[in-house]
Amino acid sequence: MVRMIPPYTHANIKSVAEKKIFQLIKNEAGLDGWVCLHSLGIARHMFKAEGEIDFILLGSGGLFCLEVKGGRVKRDAGFWFFTDRYGFITKKKESPFKQVASALYSLRENINREFGNSFNDCLFGYGVLFPDIEFSVESPEWDNQIVYDISDRLKPFGKYLKRLIGYWNDKLPGKRKFTNSEIDYLAGYLRKDFELIIPLNEKLEGLEKQIIQLTEEQYKALDRMENNKRVFFRGTAGTGKTLLALEKVRRTALNNKRVLLLCYNKILGGKLRYKTNRMENHHLITANSVHKYFYNIILSTSLQDQFLQVHDQFNGDTLYKKIYPQFFIRALNEIQETYDCLVIDEGQDLLCSEYFQALDYILKDGLEKGEWAIFYDSNNQGELYKNFDRTLVKQLTEFGAADYRLDINCRNTKQIAVQTSVVSGFNVENTRTEGGEKVQYYWFIDERDQINILVDIIKKLLSEGVKPGAITLLYPEKGFEDMIIDLKTFYDFEKVTHENAGELPENKITYSTAQGFKGMENKVIIYCGVKDIDGDKANTVNYVAMSRAGQLLILLLNSNLKQRYLEKNIEYLTKGRG
Repeated sequence: MVRMIPPYTHANIKSVAEKKIFQLIKNEAGLDGWVCLHSLGIARHMFKAEGEIDFILLGSGGLFCLEVKGGRVKRDAGFWFFTDRYGFITKKKESPFKQVASALYSLRENINREFGNSFNDCLFGYGVLFPDIEFSVESPEWDNQIVYDISDRLKPFGKYLKRLIGYWNDKLPGKRKFTNSEIDYLAGYLRKDFELIIPLNEKLEGLEKQIIQLTEEQYKALDRMENNKRVFFRGTAGTGKTLLALEKVRRTALNNKRVLLLCYNKILGGKLRYKTNRMENHHLITANSVHKYFYNIILSTSLQDQFLQVHDQFNGDTLYKKIYPQFFIRALNEIQETYDCLVIDEGQDLLCSEYFQALDYILKDGLEKGEWAIFYDSNNQGELYKNFDRTLVKQLTEFGAADYRLDINCRNTKQIAVQTSVVSGFNVENTRTEGGEKVQYYWFIDERDQINILVDIIKKLLSEGVKPGAITLLYPEKGFEDMIIDLKTFYDFEKVTHENAGELPENKITYSTAQGFKGMENKVIIYCGVKDIDGDKANTVNYVAMSRAGQLLILLLNSNLKQRYLEKNIEYLTKGRG
């Protein structure tokens, strides 16, 4: 099978025709030993002045540059007109044949500059592909033997390549074949132009554009549920729940309604507050973590001293699930606190009767008849806080709530989604994001070894142009601060808090526990200190941490987990999801 470099079409490649040819070559069974380099990065390299190369096919039979022209093609009065699928017309004086010929010339000059005359006795050639039309135009400028058109799509791509080799052998007789070692050597040299010329940070930006586009598509969910006053939006990690919750709030406030947006996590509460404070009609919006919201209301009443006294006597569930809601309900007797709409993000952490009995008091017409939207994870991250009450969900559903399933993962790349599923056991693979970097695994022996690995990883990321603010370091549980102290001797770090969650610092690498980073995300996630990949708690924490990565995920696991990780891969594949 042909070796594709890179093994996917990059997000920046908009040509449908190029994507078609990419798949044809990739799936061609008769190209064993051949290497195909796609045009990723070449347009930014030295050949741009000479002409971009869409594909290079390199094998024993020779090296061939291929130019792909999709859509309709017309030649008139010395000009070429190319019409894409949207009807947009591009006019060029240079023919695609001259374009690819000049690109080949430039490529050969570059090879000769690097290797001297080593490959001068090998076969070089070019071809032009019109996969969407029948091309029958004849001219002294080209020979139709090197043309691929719609009639060739019914045949194996190898037949066209054989025709191309035959044509150039007749035109340039006596050329020798490339040896296998020469193919590997030359492919390795060319690879840097095609694959490594685009820095990692630019690849991540290309993926981010895809993710933004997919997330905006998810807004249709709100459009479809517009006439439902009460809705459950459920979806796995990465399905855009937080962004949809914010959009729901924005739309509600634009209708001059007071809206309350709550979550469980303090850091996420800070992010929601930051985002809503920048919305139009933000004076109609209150956004916070549920405990911070209860706390602020209670302290605004005469119950302040009594509450603070009790506050110091209790902790855990007694404090947060009993004392807070009880004092909040009492505080409402002193103030008028009513909202037209209630929006809950990360609802799996809040869906318990203690919280909702209290929230029932502040929603106009109550939970039974009022307007609310609850966004929650159908994979139930509620294992972290153990607040998820299915009986309450059933009761709220009986209030006439619609149930809308968000089924497209618009945050994670396919690689990240699959590996998250492998390690955690939760299904998050349904993603439409093309391309992406492979998930990177590192195995540490002890804490000192892990620090050394982290220093090298971060050094490499920064050298490839990734901004510090695009990197977040996550770890399974508290107690990692000592390692951060060691790392701070090499790089600048800042802990993620409710104060900086709205806009993470651009010039510092951030860090947090996985649990603290729930509902958050960043381009690059380094998930370190992983010592367990089994059990409900470990699976849930790993699921939360890994799914925070938008474009690149790097994991550091204890070396004694290698065998179990391999077993988990087998388990995943036997489930038929591979």
